[in-house]
Amino acid sequence: MDQIESRFGTILKREALLTVARDYKTHALILYSKDPFPGYYCSEDNPSDSSCKEQSIYLPVYSGSLPAEDLVCRMCLEAKAKFQISSCPARFSLGGKIVKGIRLKNIEADIVNSVVEFFEAAGLQFYPEKKISTFLSHVYLKAFFDVKQISDQIFQNTLNQDLYYMVIPEPVDWSVFERLFTFQKFRSKFKNYDAALGFWYTQPTFTDFIRIYGKNLGADKLLDIRSEFLRNIKAYKESKIMI
Repeated sequence: MDQIESRFGTILKREALLTVARDYKTHALILYSKDPFPGYYCSEDNPSDSSCKEQSIYLPVYSGSLPAEDLVCRMCLEAKAKFQISSCPARFSLGGKIVKGIRLKNIEADIVNSVVEFFEAAGLQFYPEKKISTFLSHVYLKAFFDVKQISDQIFQNTLNQDLYYMVIPEPVDWSVFERLFTFQKFRSKFKNYDAALGFWYTQPTFTDFIRIYGKNLGADKLLDIRSEFLRNIKAYKESKIMI
């Protein structure tokens, strides 16, 4: 199970986004990820504590400057190698419409402008900086995943070992996933994780999964989370009554 495999796919999640009073020394609009679904707790005793959670920033791009998606993926891989950051194409809402952009993680504030200039040199045009209050958005990410299997239907990201992927037998609509997972998480004593949906491109079909972020999660805990979700989705499909 220690064999590392590289996959390519999509993540769908929901986050609260806003501009943040932080000196990135760039003219580009930067949206900060404040609160991922369904809430992440670094401390069992303090639900507001998110100090251990990785933070993401999003840079919206004018659509007219965007090349084909495969070229944007190439740019992101080049940025990852050049700056030692996590970078991928993204789609999210802004001003009542869906926009495309770049998601960055593991990046220090003092190199953000250098990364912006790198993408601008490749032809991208970013939205100009302005203040935006907190709003909720679905976020779509296209990314590569280096993973290893750690248990039946459970994979772990080898570059960020706090990311896990639990394979599920079929795709789930976000609205159903959100309601069921909110019910599942908040009725449980264990709350130290967040969740997203996704899939990998595999043959002969897609592989659907739930992405989990959490500190020091073992295979047994992940199997419990997966089993409970599958029981809940089965009950919903049989009764058609939303929790």
